[in-house]
Amino acid sequence: YIFFKDKNYFVDHLKETFYLDKLKDFLTRECIGQCNIAATACRKNGTAADKGLKVIEPLDIAKLLRESSDCKILVTTGGLATKELRKALIRRDLIMIDEKSREYSIPSRLKVGESVRFIFKENYRDMSLYRMPSSSPAYPMKIDRKAEIYAKMFKELGMLIDKENN
Repeated sequence: YIFFKDKNYFVDHLKETFYLDKLKDFLTRECIGQCNIAATACRKNGTAADKGLKVIEPLDIAKLLRESSDCKILVTTGGLATKELRKALIRRDLIMIDEKSREYSIPSRLKVGESVRFIFKENYRDMSLYRMPSSSPAYPMKIDRKAEIYAKMFKELGMLIDKENN
């Protein structure tokens, strides 16, 4: 929708699924990786809501960032993913504490569309975390609103050129 001006660009309507090859090609071309924040999780009540999901084993974020040395941006979709990522970074002592406030550089709550810069301690890499809308059907948001939030992030990252203003 954002890059192709067509919200159905990746949708295979006949098979009621996504064009996986198209999606993979796009992600590779744009250098976008993706993974789950939990290596192992348990859904407690069968719903898609965050409150029904328990993280059993978190993602090894240190290993992931070590193996992805060019990664400078992390993006989470939803509150639970953001909370779990922050918890994993703090638990492994991977982020710096702000000298003045004595608080972790990633706040306990980020609003949808908000970003924060932080230092990955292992190699003192300057990074950013963006908190984006949940992809869960339990937290629906109109596609136009989601596209607006994502477009803002992609513009900030220099991945999307605003043709109206250039």
